Formats: sequence, C-alpha cells, structure tokens
Amino acid sequence: MRASWEALKESLERSVDPSRSKSRFDELQRHDHLSRFQCATALVTYLNDPTGDRDEKDAIYASLIEVAQSRDRPRAEQARTLLWLGLWPGLDAIHRRRRRDFPGEPEALVSELSTRFLEAVHRMDLTRVNRVAATLVRNVSRDLCDGLKRRWDEDKRRADMPDIEVATEDTTGIIRLEPDEDVRALRGRLADVVGDDADLVIGCLIYDESQRSMAERLGVSHEAARKRLQRAKRKVQQRYRRTS
Repeated sequence: MRASWEALKESLERSVDPSRSKSRFDELQRHDHLSRFQCATALVTYLNDPTGDRDEKDAIYASLIEVAQSRDRPRAEQARTLLWLGLWPGLDAIHRRRRRDFPGEPEALVSELSTRFLEAVHRMDLTRVNRVAATLVRNVSRDLCDGLKRRWDEDKRRADMPDIEVATEDTTGIIRLEPDEDVRALRGRLADVVGDDADLVIGCLIYDESQRSMAERLGVSHEAARKRLQRAKRKVQQRYRRTS
C-alpha cells in the first residue's frame, strides 16, 4: 500500500532537484518570502522542520498558493509540487489513516488524495484563511472523508445487505465481524438502526478511532460524539442482541 505513495514522493523530489529545475525556482524566488532560500530543496527542508517559525511558513505557503493558482503553467506546477512536499507530513498522516478504506487499491487512494489536494489548492481563498498549512491539510482530509461517505451511501443503495452475526458472548454491545465480512455492508445495516451515527460507530468500534478524532471529523464536540456513540450502541444492542 505504501509503495505507490512513496513513489509519488520520490517523483516529486526529483522534479525539484536543483540540478533539474534551478532556473524555475529562480523565478519563484522573486516572491519576498521565498527569496532567502537558495534552492527548492532548502525550502522543503525548512517547511518540514517542526521548529520553523509558523507565521513565516504560512507566508511561504500563501506565496506558493498564489503561484499555484496562476496561469503561468510551469511555475504553477512547481509551486504545487513544493506545496506537496512541504505539507507531506500532514498529507502522509491522512494517507495512513485512510489506507483501510481502500483495501487492495493503493493507486486509488493516491489518486483520490491527489485529486482532493489539487482541488483544495485551486479553491483556497487566502483572504479568508488564518493558518494556511493547517487549513489546507484539514480541507483535504474533510473532502476525502466526504467523498468516501458518498461512495458508501451509493454502495448502500446498490448492495443487498447480508445478515450480520453478533457474537452472543459479547456483553459490551460491540459488533464483532469475521475477517471476510464487508464493513461497507455493515455500515448500511447500521444506518438503518442509528442513522447518521453509523460512521461514528464504524470509526470507534470497528477501526478503533478515538472519540475525539471522530468528533473532529464529524465537526462536533467530543462530548457530543461521546453521547451519540452511547446512544447508538444502545440502539444496536436493542436491535441485534440475542435473547436467551
């Protein structure tokens, strides 16, 4: 799963290698916030340094986004590449979290993440953003999750949902699947019981996501997510727990 993702990074790094693209980076150096960097590699190293000044980094990202949104294709392409590499740690975290949603489809995940990233760069309105880097990564993560949810909803409408077996010895109310069960099918069955809280149940009880993490993804408070999960578990218990 990681091979195609790491191959993308290697390709991006080659494209900004000083021996190949120095003249193109020289043009980017005309921007005030980029002028102090001798080459693209030095810029990426600084952006990946966790001790770097956050405000300066955001100013750099804003400059790169301005170029990336321009009609100067060669400079825009390099600006997008530098955005990729500068934000790689955050994008890599998204990739690691979402691998489970693309079983056996590494190229599909890379393609989806790439599409969401380029869309987020293209539509970013710098006049309405305080923290450029954090906002861009958050938008990519949100858009990717929204796309997955739409895909799951479509799968739910198309699929014939199989019966879901619940382990009788499980007194916690947590549904335990056999390895070959289809989680997306489970989501469809859960949606009939708990509605919009199906994703919350799947995330916390199947994928072991924290309630806080799921709360952030759903755009609700941690306390609200906790209460919704408890309510959903009770509904699942009432529907599926076998009586003796």
